[in-house]
Amino acid sequence: MKIMNTLTLRYLKANKKRSLLTLLCIMVSVIMMSCVGIAFSSGKDYYKNYLEQTEGDYHYDIYGVNDNVINIIKNDPDIDEYYMSSMLNYDYDDFSISVLAGDSVYFQKLGIQDYILEGRLPDDSHEIILSQSFLEENHINKKIGDNIQFNDEKTYEIVGIMSFYQIKNHFKDTCQGITYVDMNESPTVYIRDKNVSTHIFEHTEQLKDKLKEKGYAIGIEYHTGYLAIQDIFEKIHHHLF
Repeated sequence: MKIMNTLTLRYLKANKKRSLLTLLCIMVSVIMMSCVGIAFSSGKDYYKNYLEQTEGDYHYDIYGVNDNVINIIKNDPDIDEYYMSSMLNYDYDDFSISVLAGDSVYFQKLGIQDYILEGRLPDDSHEIILSQSFLEENHINKKIGDNIQFNDEKTYEIVGIMSFYQIKNHFKDTCQGITYVDMNESPTVYIRDKNVSTHIFEHTEQLKDKLKEKGYAIGIEYHTGYLAIQDIFEKIHHHLF
């Protein structure tokens, strides 16, 4: 080993320019490899944040739920968080209105509070906040405290006025009203598991079996893009049970 070290040192001294160039090339290669790694990591973080902002930070969703299903989810020790929403469409005279329904966690994640101009968020499914543009453009003389009845006879109390809101998804849906989720409308529940790994797939199978035993034919879908960006993969199917 000493002979090899001596020969290497002698070669480096005899070829200083070439040795310097070699060292520079090695340094540049290391820096470039580090930059690629950092860029890849930053890109994944950016896309993960983008998905959270536009689609949500849930791992899977179950649609068409009721109170009994929510009670099972609420008492599941593997579930970290859940929130619900649904989209409702009404007619008011000759005007159409899209109303987004959600629970308090869903409102928080969407930052709905920031869009309120007057009043407050709805606390139950009989309260609503309406956009100022919907009221003004359609010449609807309503204010906070008034009731509004849509053409299907659904009646809400107006508890707030909000600015224009566009749902952050790929379709850029807009809504002119926000209400609290109504379990009679069979909303979708979005779920985050505590164990963020491939255990998610095992857990959903257990949850599926538990719901099946109770007689609930409910659809479940994985948030595939959000799972994939966290390196969580499995052969994923759309489940109906």
